[in-house]
Amino acid sequence: MKPGAFRFNALLDVYQIQEDSLVGEISSLENERKGMLARIDDLSQECQVATAAFVEGGRGDELEAAARYVEGLRHWIEQSRAREEDLKKEIGEKILALRAIRTERMRFGKLKERHSKLVYQHTKRLEQKVTDEFAQRKRDV
Repeated sequence: MKPGAFRFNALLDVYQIQEDSLVGEISSLENERKGMLARIDDLSQECQVATAAFVEGGRGDELEAAARYVEGLRHWIEQSRAREEDLKKEIGEKILALRAIRTERMRFGKLKERHSKLVYQHTKRLEQKVTDEFAQRKRDV
């Protein structure tokens, strides 16, 4: 068993890169989600202001325009909430994938440690064998 027989470090690096990539994706999705929540708040406030103006009344053409505007705002709010829900689901999926990668990385980390321990033990046995052989030859001579 040679120390370089398995390339655990390369595999662990791949898992680390995947993990870092997913963490970055999750972070950007969270930022997008926060932006979406801020947009929903802004649209809700704008809708409340427009609804208050609509309730106050005005000319017929102004009321019609205000009603269409309020309806449009409500539609945008619904779309934004749907997008925010989609982002939550996507973030949840990425977190599950991240957990799987971390589990695999930890598993291969333990395999690497076990392999290193076995290589160390094998090397020590070989060294002891060589030392015993030299001691035997010295006695025989």
